[in-house]
Amino acid sequence: MFATWIMFFAMGDVPGLDSEPVRTWFHIVAENMVGIALLAGGAGMWKEKRWGFMLYLVGMGMLLYAIVNSPGFYIERGDTYMIYVFSGSFIVAVIMAVLTFVKRVQFWGD
Repeated sequence: MFATWIMFFAMGDVPGLDSEPVRTWFHIVAENMVGIALLAGGAGMWKEKRWGFMLYLVGMGMLLYAIVNSPGFYIERGDTYMIYVFSGSFIVAVIMAVLTFVKRVQFWGD
């Protein structure tokens, strides 16, 4: 997510920034919060902290919401390629959430 926004800004082509600047900035902040939650949760899980798993699940919920919510903008622009990107991302995110949950239950036995 971070790299995508950096690329958009570097190319000078931030989707929606000209037409809906406030909404776009809120979207950018929200997606960065998702990235921070996932990174912090992953770091906590790596250190085998229980809070890491909980934060990871919150981050995954945020990510799944973003993946479901974001394609609408691209559909309105006629960028159908992004539908495939978001569909694939959704499938991978669900698989990762389920596998992480199963692994966590096996590790802590609860």
